[in-house]
Amino acid sequence: METLHATLLFTHILTGTVALLSGTIAGLLRKRRGFHSLFGGIFTYCMYAVAISGFILSAMRYNMFLLAVSIFTLHMVITGSRAFRGMNRNARLGMSIFGWAGSAALLYIGVTALALHSNTMGIVPIIFGALLVSMSRRDYRIYRGTIKPNPVILHLNEMGGALIAAYTAFLTTGAGRVLHGMGYDISQLQVFLWLLPTVIGTLALTRVNFKMRRSVT
Repeated sequence: METLHATLLFTHILTGTVALLSGTIAGLLRKRRGFHSLFGGIFTYCMYAVAISGFILSAMRYNMFLLAVSIFTLHMVITGSRAFRGMNRNARLGMSIFGWAGSAALLYIGVTALALHSNTMGIVPIIFGALLVSMSRRDYRIYRGTIKPNPVILHLNEMGGALIAAYTAFLTTGAGRVLHGMGYDISQLQVFLWLLPTVIGTLALTRVNFKMRRSVT
């Protein structure tokens, strides 16, 4: 079991590092076929590996925060990578159901952590759960045909959100461990480190969305 855990952890860290680098490069490149698609494809497959290994690792060590990021990440990567190809109605309904189930799990984890264990880190899965509720509602409306999303904006938001998740993992695990090893007490900064990429990334995506919508109109 320990060998399996070590192998999964190595895979999780390696693919997460590659995803962080390739996703950042793809985000900085001009959005067209070519190098953007190449690095974006690497990012997508690595994030699949990150999310799936994260699911298994969270079950092996009961890490609710890793579970939260894994659920959130998998939903965004699937939706974002399929934005231009689209999904049939059954697949879209499946994504909506997965999102609703995932958001319910995240909200339960967060409320339990806050109410029963007085753990302020419960704020993290609550915020992720609330965001996933919004995404699941959108997926259901697409399934019903009440809205028709712009594939460019959908791709940008979902893949951008997945990149935010990669930076979140980097700050909370990689950078956090480095600071701890240097003798810094980061126990009071955990919530801040978890939410900082989300705040910065959301503001950046909102700005880009506003520019794109103005250019369309």
